[in-house]
Amino acid sequence: MKFLIALYRSNFWVGLAAAALTYLSFGQEITLDYLLYTLFILSSTISAYNYMHWVKSLNNYREKKSLEEEDHPIDWASFSRAAFAGMLSFLLLFFLGSITLIYYLFPALLIALLYPLAFPHPNRAFSSLRMMPGLKLFLIAGSWSYLSFAIPYWMQGRVDTLFFGWEFLMRTLLVMGLTIPFDIRDLDKDKPSMRTVPQVFGKDNAIGLAILALFLYQIWTLMQFFFFGQAWFQSLAILLALEIGIRMIKNLKTNRSEFQVNFWIEAIPIILLIFSQIAALAFGNSYF
Repeated sequence: MKFLIALYRSNFWVGLAAAALTYLSFGQEITLDYLLYTLFILSSTISAYNYMHWVKSLNNYREKKSLEEEDHPIDWASFSRAAFAGMLSFLLLFFLGSITLIYYLFPALLIALLYPLAFPHPNRAFSSLRMMPGLKLFLIAGSWSYLSFAIPYWMQGRVDTLFFGWEFLMRTLLVMGLTIPFDIRDLDKDKPSMRTVPQVFGKDNAIGLAILALFLYQIWTLMQFFFFGQAWFQSLAILLALEIGIRMIKNLKTNRSEFQVNFWIEAIPIILLIFSQIAALAFGNSYF
């Protein structure tokens, strides 16, 4: 149990979840460049989330100090993990050797750098991107979809704009559904001004919206089978994995503990990957 807690507190688990979604976007043909990019998403996500935790601890320290309250410790462990994973990310980008890829990555990098930072606000002393009402969910979902699907789609040289548009939209909704449980977990901690989904609609309605997002991706998965030629076993694996995810989210009505959300809910993309790989190994060479 301590090992599992260490996994998600170090942000390795969230990095693995992002890498799982990325790996799925490449399909069954994995080249060295695709694998390096997936590893880049793993390390850069670890770096970004640890960076955000470090900046948050730094802001808390400054706030406590200005109020002459007891010092709040700065999270230097998160800083160290962010620096190490960041250096690994730059090394992986070097091996990928694509200036165009770096150009496409720049918007996501800019969001990651600015997201936790405080900046002047005309109506309040200080604010940040994550504190702007309703913006947090769209930033997270949009960034994850862009990095885990849009860039892999470009790397594969695919040109089906209809599929791209629908998958990007549905992937964004899926990530929103996976993010809402974290707002439910933090319902007692987040400031009311953040206007998160559970703050606006209530816990039970927020759970319903998260479930709806996963259900819509299930419908999209069926559409991919009927209209875009996705293999039946791949579609079945995704449907089953998402059904497990839906049941996990339903469980938040009685259990919204840190471990339930940070480990099990975060693991839904990893479960998607595991089920997809098992299905591919079992039926990938089948004629049925």
